[in-house]
Amino acid sequence: MYTGKRPMSEMLDLWPVLPVVISQDLSGYPSPKSYLDPCLDHIAAALESEHHHRICEIDLSPIPTSHWERLSAAMQKPFPELTFVQILVEKNTVPSLPNMFLGGSAPLLQVLALGNCPFEGMPKLLLSANHLVRLYLWNIPIPGSGYISPQALVTTLSVMSKLEILRLGFRSPLSRPDPEGRPRPSLIRSVLPVLTEFVFQGVHEYLEDLLAQIEAPLLNKLEITFFMDLDFVIPQLHQLISHAELFKTCDRAFVEISNYAIQLSIFGETHELPELSLEIKCRELDYQLSSLAQVCN
Repeated sequence: MYTGKRPMSEMLDLWPVLPVVISQDLSGYPSPKSYLDPCLDHIAAALESEHHHRICEIDLSPIPTSHWERLSAAMQKPFPELTFVQILVEKNTVPSLPNMFLGGSAPLLQVLALGNCPFEGMPKLLLSANHLVRLYLWNIPIPGSGYISPQALVTTLSVMSKLEILRLGFRSPLSRPDPEGRPRPSLIRSVLPVLTEFVFQGVHEYLEDLLAQIEAPLLNKLEITFFMDLDFVIPQLHQLISHAELFKTCDRAFVEISNYAIQLSIFGETHELPELSLEIKCRELDYQLSSLAQVCN
């Protein structure tokens, strides 16, 4: 495993020709000039080297914004053996992922987890990633800064027949889709045949547009977090829950009220973890209760 602590050229002289894993937790380094900067320089050099075709995993978090441009530039080429990518950028305002991120193709990729990364270069890459098992896209920016629309997301999901876990989270309630471009419910939907877990954070309009275009017959874990709204209209979510056989066996429910949200968790007979969780981000108690009543109507 290459951790970035020694120059890549030295390490490769000692290793046999084996797959390379680049993994570095950067959260505990208090002195960026004395340690963090050289470490990230080594990581960039590894990504830029002629041995990049041996890299099978990239796990970097959190990446300082000041280093993101070089690291993302180093990943503008194919990594033919890559199966795992997890990248968390430290701050919210960063350059978009380039259109040729990972060469625009990742046919062996099984896990993709990105946080605080604008997604302008993502659709092309996701359309090639038909072996994805887990897809985590979190802190997605607002429209105009790397936002991905429900229609574009559904197009990419349609090729992911092996996807088991989908986690999708938006940075703010400004992530509403364009009202004029919202789709009408269709009788023909993209089927995610093995999806078992879906986690979503965002506005209800986005979720409704997404659910109107997909089906997940094996779904057994659902976590939904909504930003506060005065009028929740969510027939697609109600339909998804009512069609999931596992949710019908739930027999315990808990409501938790905090100073920033209200959450409803529903449990089944044999599971300690909630199988269905609905949370609404809101600070006012009256709005918390009325919003949850709307969602559960």
